[in-house]
Amino acid sequence: MSFTSQLQNELKDYIQCEDLAEKERIKKRLSAELPNPLFISNCDFIPNEHILKKEAWIVSDAFEAVTNGMFSSELFEQLKTIPEGSLLSPWAVLTQAVEAFYAGSFQAVETFSNSIPEGSAPYSFVSFFNSVIANETLPEEWQRLGSSILDNKEELKSSLEQLNDASTAGMGDILLETATMIIRDISRKHPDTAQKILIWCFDQLQEIDILPDKAAHVAHALFGEVEGSRLTALSTLSYDQDRSLVYWLLTLQAYLKDNSTDKSDVKAFLSIIRDVAETVALEFELTDEYLSLLMTHSISLIASLRHLYPDMVEAITEEEVSKPSTIIKILQKLAGEKEKYQAPSHKKPIQQNSAPVQFELF
Repeated sequence: MSFTSQLQNELKDYIQCEDLAEKERIKKRLSAELPNPLFISNCDFIPNEHILKKEAWIVSDAFEAVTNGMFSSELFEQLKTIPEGSLLSPWAVLTQAVEAFYAGSFQAVETFSNSIPEGSAPYSFVSFFNSVIANETLPEEWQRLGSSILDNKEELKSSLEQLNDASTAGMGDILLETATMIIRDISRKHPDTAQKILIWCFDQLQEIDILPDKAAHVAHALFGEVEGSRLTALSTLSYDQDRSLVYWLLTLQAYLKDNSTDKSDVKAFLSIIRDVAETVALEFELTDEYLSLLMTHSISLIASLRHLYPDMVEAITEEEVSKPSTIIKILQKLAGEKEKYQAPSHKKPIQQNSAPVQFELF
């Protein structure tokens, strides 16, 4: 009997078994032998409405989403509904660990990897995660694998050509998937280049009228919450300033979650936010919905600042915070007044490409 047939028979026994102790023994064997959740998804003898098949679909879709850079918060909310006692639970936890790894959250990786049951098939990844957590780098054998991929210049050249073709043809999803693959390959050794590729992708997606929200999810997965939000804000600044303002607020909120924040950096972020907000107020007709969104993020931001740097929010009154129409004024107050310009004693050449927003600080 082939391995596949044997595993299918064990699955049938598991589904039909009514003796709890025996069912648990079968589950333990299956947990160690199950190659992936798709195996269950592809079993025709399991009805589509069966909870096991539904869970297999959820885990498979979530794992595919996180590994190809198309993070979906909805999928991961569904992933959390899979109970600890489920046959698919080890795979659900592994998927969450992988997502945390891509997001650069080693503490979450450790939490999830420690929750993978010993003896289950996904447990084989625990040593990899532990090595990453201990050294904050890839194990030597994984580094060699990465080097061999990067050394294959023909493969990289082919990927770049595919990236260009997807852009030319206006195929946004393929463009983003290919860029994600390249960025993951080069980001450790060439982080600046990886960021430039992502920013270029935002530009291309804008040109083919695809909103950058999906790209923002990719940015977060590849570079972490702070850097992902910053790159999204920076990338959308030239053509979608109202969206950029929201992401600058999200960037600062994410930055303030870090215990090692620097007040001068916070002030620089606030200056950027103020300048973008003033530009948005001048050039856009701000809807009530958009103002409410800005106010929601601003209230969260003020709460964080009040905890870390209370002196920076002293000028903000409760009355202002209660009115979305005052949001621009609030953001101006948070950043403080702009330095007044003083004419130099001698004439300087006029800068032809002066940027109205101080994003060059970052």
